[in-house]
Amino acid sequence: MRKFIFCMLYILCSVYYGQQQYIAYFTPPTDFSDYSFSMYGPSTNVTDNSGIPRSCTFYNGLLATPAVGMYYKWGMIDAQAQTLAYSYDSLVFKFKVKTNGYAKNFRIRGEFLQNTGNFPYSLTKNYNGLDSLNIRIKVGFITVNPFNWKVWLEKQDTTLNNFTVKLSDLDIKGYLHYGTVGLNDFLKSEGKIYWNNETIFFDEKWMNKKYWINDVYGKIIYSGIVNSTQEKLNLGNGLYILNTEYSSQKMIISSN
Repeated sequence: MRKFIFCMLYILCSVYYGQQQYIAYFTPPTDFSDYSFSMYGPSTNVTDNSGIPRSCTFYNGLLATPAVGMYYKWGMIDAQAQTLAYSYDSLVFKFKVKTNGYAKNFRIRGEFLQNTGNFPYSLTKNYNGLDSLNIRIKVGFITVNPFNWKVWLEKQDTTLNNFTVKLSDLDIKGYLHYGTVGLNDFLKSEGKIYWNNETIFFDEKWMNKKYWINDVYGKIIYSGIVNSTQEKLNLGNGLYILNTEYSSQKMIISSN
């Protein structure tokens, strides 16, 4: 029994450490400033307000005059993800909502669309009076093709006191895991990657292979193809992650 348990733990660890996690960051900006706005009737009593945080106001109206405001962005894609796996494990959409005024059964709905298909992943929230909320929507097993994202603000009933909805703290991330086939061949001592504060030193085995550098927040700050055994760096002091198609390793840059 003890031997069996040890073997199972070994297999699980091998599977876990044989996978690399990649995180795609589709923001910043995180304030909806680069999102488009559309208004739908029949009522025209909704308007997009200027300034940050992004907000729109529904002027006083009854059930007989519904109105909808929509914030959206088309064609989001992360080209790096396509080199690693066929699909994301998940896409996670998060944003903050703050309301002022009064709305009866007001609805906020998130909608994910890929290419021309309309996928039924949505989250609906109803509001009565003043409110604020952090909204999270998770979409699973999505291919790495371009996708669209919409936030619908839907006046379904009475609104008073110029009901205003503020949107902020937008955060969209894609998560995927990819296999490390051939990892051992590239992690032998002769294939190790070294660096100093000014240069990355690649072994010839890395030639014509992709590499990219993330900061501590996961944002890709540089990517390229290895075409020389020495690649110049221009990074400030700090901790970074040097990634290739087969491995990831920490980089500490310090000029002190």
